Amino acid sequence: MTIPKTVKDIQSLTGRVAALTRFISKATDRCAPFFKALKGTKRNITWIAECDTAFSELKEYMGQALLLSTPEHGDILVIYLSVSVSAVSSVLIRSKDNAEHPVHYVSKALQDAQVRYPDIEKLAFARVVSAKCLRPYFQAHTIHVLTNQPLRQVLQKPETSGRLVKWAIELGEFDIHYKPRPAIRGQGCGPGLVLVSPDKVALEYALRFKFQASNNEAKYEALLAGLQLAKEMDAKQIQIFSDSQLVVHQVNQDFTAKDASMTAYLQHARHLLATFHAHSINQVPLSENSHADALARLASALEQGIGRHIHIEFLDQLSTQALLICTIDHSTTWIDPILQFLQNQTLPANSAEARRVRHRSARYLIINGSLYKRGFSLPYLRCLTPDEGHYVLPEIREGICGNHSGARSLAHKAIRQGYFWPPLHTDAQAFTQKCDKCQRFANIPQLPAEPLTAMISPWPFAQWGLDLIGPMPEGKGQVKYAVVAVDYFTKWAEAEALATITAARIETFVWQSIGCWPELLPEVLWSYHTTFHTSTGETPFSLSFGTEAVAPVEIGQPIYRTSTYDAKANDEQLALNLDFIDELCDQSSIRNDAYKQRIAKYYDSRVKPRAFKIGDWVMRKVSLATKNPTEGTLGPTWEGPYEIIKIYRPGTYQLRDPRGKMLPHPWNADNLKYYYK
Repeated sequence: MTIPKTVKDIQSLTGRVAALTRFISKATDRCAPFFKALKGTKRNITWIAECDTAFSELKEYMGQALLLSTPEHGDILVIYLSVSVSAVSSVLIRSKDNAEHPVHYVSKALQDAQVRYPDIEKLAFARVVSAKCLRPYFQAHTIHVLTNQPLRQVLQKPETSGRLVKWAIELGEFDIHYKPRPAIRGQGCGPGLVLVSPDKVALEYALRFKFQASNNEAKYEALLAGLQLAKEMDAKQIQIFSDSQLVVHQVNQDFTAKDASMTAYLQHARHLLATFHAHSINQVPLSENSHADALARLASALEQGIGRHIHIEFLDQLSTQALLICTIDHSTTWIDPILQFLQNQTLPANSAEARRVRHRSARYLIINGSLYKRGFSLPYLRCLTPDEGHYVLPEIREGICGNHSGARSLAHKAIRQGYFWPPLHTDAQAFTQKCDKCQRFANIPQLPAEPLTAMISPWPFAQWGLDLIGPMPEGKGQVKYAVVAVDYFTKWAEAEALATITAARIETFVWQSIGCWPELLPEVLWSYHTTFHTSTGETPFSLSFGTEAVAPVEIGQPIYRTSTYDAKANDEQLALNLDFIDELCDQSSIRNDAYKQRIAKYYDSRVKPRAFKIGDWVMRKVSLATKNPTEGTLGPTWEGPYEIIKIYRPGTYQLRDPRGKMLPHPWNADNLKYYYK
């Protein structure tokens, strides 16, 4: 067939495609460029390069189109749905001999308001169109709709729109079941992954399955393969990016794994992640994961001969079905000596230990082969080994009836449940310390973490901090913003309300509120030098000249020393005071040191030391700048963890996040607390 040149030729082409639509996958989408070409005049058609491409692809497809299959009685048919901007399509599939054979293709163009349907409603519409076109098949067979979208939940929601309710009623007469859509890689292909080192060297790796796997199982297989590869390369920190929302949120404990397969994969992934010092996993759009997706396609083309060298691993079975080699621990526990004495009257060789076992065994007995202790709160307490206790504590505290209780409450609850082992309270204390969520929502200590550090040579007004506030409720003059400047040392604050935030307004504020300090400096210095200071017991002026300065008010309203002023006698007394000034300064210095010691003693008496060393992991206090505005007052009070990589001086630390990124400035110990891993 030649390329159409007239409107009649295009109409003839689309008519033939319409007649063969049951044999053509996504026929409407394939003909979309031809419909655009018909929008020209009757004599001239708008035939562009897109039309040439579509025409060539259609000819190529028709040359190798699959033969349609006829379903037999009792077959379960599968339907795949597809939507695009301008059309909805579907294909009815029959499975035979572990292969899928098409039965019928359906495609329909979207008209008017249908184009503006949300994607989930387009999927529902595609299912309705398929049911109408394939009604005999829907009536005679059980239909499995394979989709990863929540189509069933949307159609069964009571608050759905009118058309969705109507569609749900129309489809209610058929035997339709919804199943997760399996991955194409589950039919012989596999996922791809890219491992990038800190020096930007990329290692390409692909998997190929010899078994059926769903999309989620394939994503987990890629995650496990990447973790195993990073572990073998002796990586210490790993940052993971995946386009699977389910995998990312399950590993981050935001989603719960309810399916047995997903639970097994999640446990395997957590086991591998525990071997790294630090890790993080984040979701990325599929468009940003194109490199790994391309590797997955290349893996399927192995038999076609590809010149590019890619590491491909063949998996014969699911990773969760692989045999695990477990080590059995036969070490002696605290139960064994008591159990041997009660069963066989056997005592340890050491006389002191034998006397201790004989004395302790009086409170124990054996019931059905298990050791029990006669308790005070309950008649019998089941005795557990430390390993068994490590299972009981998480189950009681974080299980289905858990409440994240404290150490003593957790130990008491374990006793009330009927369990006992000697280091119960110690184990409960160690376990509760390591709870990540409890550490993030822990109270903020109000006591200082380091002793008082005196500033010997302060430099006030040398450094200011600027911040913008708003928008706030609009006030007089349409002001709804504020700019605030705070001096780092004296905490002196300057603020101004603004209607808009512009560079010119901020510059004006800085010059008027902060830059004006040199003009006021003489007044400030005069006030400072003539003010009595508690630390020295004197004014700075008297420490410099041996006498107090005469204030202007003493001239306007004379007092005794100004009204009896004698210049000659005054000069003699000033000279005498200057001779005594060294003694006055020494006394003031002693008084100042004593004052500082009193302040330091009071401050240090409240100190609860929190010292850290390099390599420790800490949590950082959540501030207004780092707080998530959507979490409100019930959000976490701590964030992290962060690793300490440098100590500037006691109480000041440089931090690094789990991804290896160093924080821009040091942090004080008052804002940090130890993170138990």
